[in-house]
Amino acid sequence: MIKIKRWIYRLLTVVISMTVLIFSLKKQVKEGLGEFLTKSVPPPQTQIDVLYVLGGTFKSTYYHIKTAAMMNKILPIKKIMVLHTDEKILPGSYDSTVDKDQWVLKKLEENEIHSNDVEFLYTEGKLFGTLSESVAFRKYTNGKEIRSALIVTSKHHTRRAGLCFSHLLEQSHIQVYVTGSEHLFDFKQMFIELFKYIVYRYVLLNFY
Repeated sequence: MIKIKRWIYRLLTVVISMTVLIFSLKKQVKEGLGEFLTKSVPPPQTQIDVLYVLGGTFKSTYYHIKTAAMMNKILPIKKIMVLHTDEKILPGSYDSTVDKDQWVLKKLEENEIHSNDVEFLYTEGKLFGTLSESVAFRKYTNGKEIRSALIVTSKHHTRRAGLCFSHLLEQSHIQVYVTGSEHLFDFKQMFIELFKYIVYRYVLLNFY
């Protein structure tokens, strides 16, 4: 009986030790991933031609709008753009607006950005969201006097977004700046984002 108790005690000790080790490593890995995926490019205190809010979930878009409003107060920004979406809002969720575009405009108004000053960006592809948005943005800027763009997205999406927009706009000589909102990815989302970054960096962008 005593031997069994000792065996159970040792087993519990090992399990607890392994659990502590795993959680400590997870924290270190998460911090390392977060640092790698975050790459903001702060804009100068000069005029920004276009501030673009990347698409996302309702939660991430809410944080992006907050950041866009803050930047709009401290920087002279000529135009604010957001992603158009056909997404509908289910009855009883978020508020009484019919679709996400209306919801976005409402949140912008609440943050002192008038809907008349906002323009929607229309994309053609939906398979690769960030790539589709950067391609559509490049198409939008063609023939326009746009020399600077400030991209607002999730903090842990800034590296990939900056890479994608900078690559697509390189020939247009548009200076790209990137800032992250307070929307953060969880551990699983970080690994997915890392995989997406690798695919974009070494595969997708080679075709554009």
